[in-house]
Amino acid sequence: PPGPPAFPKVVDSTKSSISLSWTKPAYDGGCEIIGYLVECKRADSENWTKCNVPKKLQATKFLVKGLMDDTEYQFRIIAVNKIGFSEPSEVPGNHMAKDILIAPEAELDADLRKALVLRAGVTMRLYVPLRGRPAPKVTWTKVDANLRERQGLLIQTSEWDTLLMIENINRYDAGKYVLSLENSSGSKSYTIVVKVLDSPGPPVNLIVKETSKSHACITWDAPLIDGGSPVKSYIVEKRLAERKAWTCVSTDCPKISFRITNLEAGQAYCFRVLAENAYGIGEGCETAGSVRASG
Repeated sequence: PPGPPAFPKVVDSTKSSISLSWTKPAYDGGCEIIGYLVECKRADSENWTKCNVPKKLQATKFLVKGLMDDTEYQFRIIAVNKIGFSEPSEVPGNHMAKDILIAPEAELDADLRKALVLRAGVTMRLYVPLRGRPAPKVTWTKVDANLRERQGLLIQTSEWDTLLMIENINRYDAGKYVLSLENSSGSKSYTIVVKVLDSPGPPVNLIVKETSKSHACITWDAPLIDGGSPVKSYIVEKRLAERKAWTCVSTDCPKISFRITNLEAGQAYCFRVLAENAYGIGEGCETAGSVRASG
């Protein structure tokens, strides 16, 4: 007969089962091992119970099911070849079937631990492997934004990983994404900073400060979103209120104010300002209504 299986041990448990593993015997008795027999007994009992049919178990692992909670058990494994049975190899100690609880944890790779920098137009993938027992409840949120409103957002979550994906990202997808994990053993959250390299968002607070028959002074503030690159300059445009076409009055205004000249007295005008950075010209901001050139 073969020698006994080596290194038998408990590798996992739930409240009604225990997982065992072992390695092949050092000596197979001169003919191949046809399987293993797993036996168990309550620690306070003398009688071993067979858990399986040997020839149906060639793997060196087995899940013992149907165990009672708050009860200590012992296990042993026997190798079988066509000559007979090995000496039993006992799993050291007594073991109780119980749920193993592990506090939730995410494994963020190096890219996600520092800021993730992406070009506009690409697909953003935030892929995070997870740990925790029971499997953690996963929630994705974004600071100062509602992710549910983002068209084309996909979130896929399993017991061991989660993926947040957005195709064709733009400047508004930049920000802080928060991954929250929770199970009965605890909770944990992680913040992933995403920078999107894009042209700037619109300037804000555009107002007409003063007008005369021939000129208007406008001021504005820098865009809230710079597109991951400093604003270099602004483009200032005007149009007659009844027309659709814009006329450029400055292509590289360095300040956040501009004096527009050569207006026609009595005409109503609208003004528009766009910011430019290394990635291009951004979205425009228009005056709320039209203003008349009059002193």
